[in-house]
Amino acid sequence: MLSAAKYLFSASLEYYKAHPEFIGQPQEWPDAYMTDSNQLRLSIRVKAKLIEHCVWGADIDPQAVEVTRLWLYILILEEEGSPVLEEERHYKIPNKIKAQPKFTLPDLRENIICANTLSEASPIKNASFSAVIGNPPYLRLSAMNKYIPEQYKYLKEHYNFLAGGKPDLYCAFVERGIAFMQEKGRLGFLLSSKFLTAEYAKNFRMGITSQNLLNEVINFGPAKLFQEAQICTAVLILEKAPNPTFKYSKLLKNDVLNDFLKKSTLLEYEDDEMYVKTNPALPSSMDIWALPPKTKEAILQNMALCKLKFEDVSYVFSGVLTGSDHIFAVTPLESKNNTVLVKSKAEKDSFELEQGILKPFLSGEGALKRYHGIEPQKLVIWPYDIEGVLLDEDIFKEKFPLTWKYLAAHQTELKGTPWYRLLRQRDESLTFKPKLITTLTSDDKGKVGIDRIGKIISKGGGYSCCVAVKDARFTLEILLGILNSTLIYDYISLRAGSYSGDYAYSVTLVKGLPIPEYNNKTAPIYKELHDKVMKILETEDEKKRLELEGEIDALVLKLYKSAAGAQKDSSKLYRRVSPQYAPGIRQSA
Repeated sequence: MLSAAKYLFSASLEYYKAHPEFIGQPQEWPDAYMTDSNQLRLSIRVKAKLIEHCVWGADIDPQAVEVTRLWLYILILEEEGSPVLEEERHYKIPNKIKAQPKFTLPDLRENIICANTLSEASPIKNASFSAVIGNPPYLRLSAMNKYIPEQYKYLKEHYNFLAGGKPDLYCAFVERGIAFMQEKGRLGFLLSSKFLTAEYAKNFRMGITSQNLLNEVINFGPAKLFQEAQICTAVLILEKAPNPTFKYSKLLKNDVLNDFLKKSTLLEYEDDEMYVKTNPALPSSMDIWALPPKTKEAILQNMALCKLKFEDVSYVFSGVLTGSDHIFAVTPLESKNNTVLVKSKAEKDSFELEQGILKPFLSGEGALKRYHGIEPQKLVIWPYDIEGVLLDEDIFKEKFPLTWKYLAAHQTELKGTPWYRLLRQRDESLTFKPKLITTLTSDDKGKVGIDRIGKIISKGGGYSCCVAVKDARFTLEILLGILNSTLIYDYISLRAGSYSGDYAYSVTLVKGLPIPEYNNKTAPIYKELHDKVMKILETEDEKKRLELEGEIDALVLKLYKSAAGAQKDSSKLYRRVSPQYAPGIRQSA
């Protein structure tokens, strides 16, 4: 709100700079004047009128409303009360000095109001605006349904953008903002960038493009505009006028934000840190709004021609949720005969647990490296038998008395039913399969490791997933090479949810990844890819690993080109290492 008022003041000053003949007019009490220090300034009367007649706002928080009104008053009076500028408070007429007449601050109670804009028909007196701006709350409606179900029901019944899936509350605010727009009016909202790709925002995107409102998106990529919130954002700009084009800007590196803001005003721009592109208006059938840079457009779009998805050739599943990691997850200190000395966040001192009930537990990304076996640094208490059936209490007490005693001491904190059960256990046949495990990544490449024996339990959640072989032709090594490739990273970075600048290789996303069919044309490439990945898994020399990574990237690109018919020279776009380390890239071109 304050920025909007400042923008109005700045635009007015620019007008007077372009029309200097109006400075000092009317002569008696001018709207704009030059101070003794030769600064162009608006009179407080003009600033007050601009806010009173051009700025309206609403917030559900009464304290926020009061604070906003106060700051707008301060903005009107800014610099007017400084003793140093006392003389500048007067406009000099030749041979005279006349102070401005008595001034009264405007009443802003009808401009800045306390109201729920989503539930009231017209909470602001003038409900049609040339510009609508905001930063609405980011809140999943499922949370609202839990605590205020009547409000949830109302919103679902009255807002089309909330139809389907588990939408976010900001979708309703955008729909309401559109209703406030005048013809040729514009809307600019700062939102969670998930609206660009999330399934829950599908109706949101379709509703906007079907009305031809989409004008521009500025995607801040990995940059965090709010330091206290682990969320990535984008600006959505709509215009209630014909929009023959759609401009899309994306920041790729979070340390060049200021430069990005300048470059985003261009129509076209691209380098390794950001890109800006202007396209024809998007059709309502467009699946996502996150557009690739022009240099990678062809291969990424042609990947969609692959008929198979990852879920057709592999099992893609999430890991285990204990519900109480601070109790179930322990750090091993020393192995003994049949026990392990451990520590946990739930206990001050170290203690012993039976080895037979502990499993290796990958609970953080520190133990997961590209093209490496996984070495978890924690263990998890696994209260199930070899078939995945929860242990009976009596059997548990008899076979694992130390562990039973430890869990019983924290019974009131545990969330399972019965109390010692994990919150979410996965199918035993999948949990202990040889598998790949993914995690968040932000380094221009996937971060996928391999559990060849199938002994590791991975922590579940929205940030990672596990992948096991379903079709024997698509080996773990083949799947690992594809998931760790730069091409797949670029594909995922357009579609994935971003957390603090990291992209999530989530279950839903990995399931839907396109993968070329296994046929006479692709079989030799798949075989070579398998062999290259086997080689890199056995290699420790970093220079050789870099060379092999380049060759694997080139093979993955060749594989998708053969399936999708992309142009050969697109392979040059995926050089992420020095040419001398990546001969495979040049050979495949």
